Amino acid sequence: MKRLFIMMTILFLVVFCNELMSQEDGKMKKDQSQLPNELHVSYGFASAYLFANGVYHRADKYANGDAYDETSFGTIMIGYNRLLTKVSTIGFEFSYMNLDYKRKVSDYPTNTFDHSQWNEKLISGLAKVTFSYMNRPNIRLYSGAGIGVSIDFSEMKYKMNPVEKDKSLKPALQATLMGLRFGRQFGGFIEFGIGTNAIITGGLSVQIGDE
Repeated sequence: MKRLFIMMTILFLVVFCNELMSQEDGKMKKDQSQLPNELHVSYGFASAYLFANGVYHRADKYANGDAYDETSFGTIMIGYNRLLTKVSTIGFEFSYMNLDYKRKVSDYPTNTFDHSQWNEKLISGLAKVTFSYMNRPNIRLYSGAGIGVSIDFSEMKYKMNPVEKDKSLKPALQATLMGLRFGRQFGGFIEFGIGTNAIITGGLSVQIGDE
């Protein structure tokens, strides 16, 4: 429910801001398909990391079995796109997510099993390309893909005591199967895809000219 509330709030802000901008002069209602620079901020959930049985690092030597009780507040993203042609853009995107989960761990002195607490903080950078199927003054339908790297700051706790910390690099991938942007110079968007960022993403964007 919390994630649904966030998404609905974003969409409400988009509609409200578009109504305000529609009352301004024509200069504020530029054709989004002709503005070459786009800045965006977004929120997504259901990263592939949630379904990957935990993110591997050196502390795995203490654990047995798959991860369980995975929780994450979602992924926060910020990025920039540059229009190459009317149907294609290139850009970059930075993201942050926090992942918590548990794993079974062997307590060798007592020959019993307990569980360990794991936390992963992932900062990712992606280079992205998008291709538009439809690009009109106030709506754009597109797909895209991104590839990059994630920095994983991880920590394992056993019986609430830190056992090991680790930092590692991991590949980051994101495929946008379908995206929809609505609005002119200022607008909102929603994307459906799969990858290390999210399955469902919603956000706000502003497009500006070179001058």
